[in-house]
Amino acid sequence: VVCTIHQPSTAVFNSFDSTMVLSAGNVVYCGSAAASIQYFSDIGRPMPEHTNPAEYMLDLVNTDFTDAKEVEEMVEEWRVRAPPLPPP
Repeated sequence: VVCTIHQPSTAVFNSFDSTMVLSAGNVVYCGSAAASIQYFSDIGRPMPEHTNPAEYMLDLVNTDFTDAKEVEEMVEEWRVRAPPLPPP
């Protein structure tokens, strides 16, 4: 099942198996929802304690709140780190 939920509560986010984070149509993260927090920490953007993960990630990739150059760096980081797609 695929659904789009904008800024879900922490409880709803924690129920996701997978998540995709986009910024201006570019993938910033796609994979296990549980692993997303560690991924952002690994690229130097750790989530503060007691923060809603979805809200944190949306703020992180939104150029209204984060410098556009930093967002582009996260897009590039995902392109480098993303696992290869399986053949069609």
